[in-house]
Amino acid sequence: ALLRPGRFDKLIYSPAPDREAIKAILLVKTRKLPGISSMSEVEFNDFLETVTELIIREERRKTVDIDEAVRYLRRLDVRDKEDVENIINKMKVSEDRVIASKYIGADIEAIVKESAKLAMIEEIEFGKTRGVTIDHFRKAISVCPPSLPWREYLVYESQRVKFGRGL
Repeated sequence: ALLRPGRFDKLIYSPAPDREAIKAILLVKTRKLPGISSMSEVEFNDFLETVTELIIREERRKTVDIDEAVRYLRRLDVRDKEDVENIINKMKVSEDRVIASKYIGADIEAIVKESAKLAMIEEIEFGKTRGVTIDHFRKAISVCPPSLPWREYLVYESQRVKFGRGL
């Protein structure tokens, strides 16, 4: 009933962000933070690259068995070998492991807010006015886990494949 005309008649798939999307989100969300707004363009680009790598590294720390993910995809009726490989390759960490949980845009925004909060607390408690640093982002990433579990990610990807073929 929700997909009838006049209601939600369009489904829009927004994939979990890849490296470039993570950097783009960080670019928008961090540009005006204290300490970052005064960086040169080169420093800011290095900063974005470092934080992006920290996020990706954290995402890759927890993994599940690739065979389990493939079995789950097959339960979702993704049977074409090429489709399975394309989906799994987006999550692959090693030959036998895939990412257990992925960051989404809201998670990345939460990391930025948490790092700003940590910088503000540091400034209030210790009188340091250096702004947001990489260390704040490291701490924020450690307390802000990714929120898209691998099973949900596979459901979304299987639907993308299914609807992409017009089935």
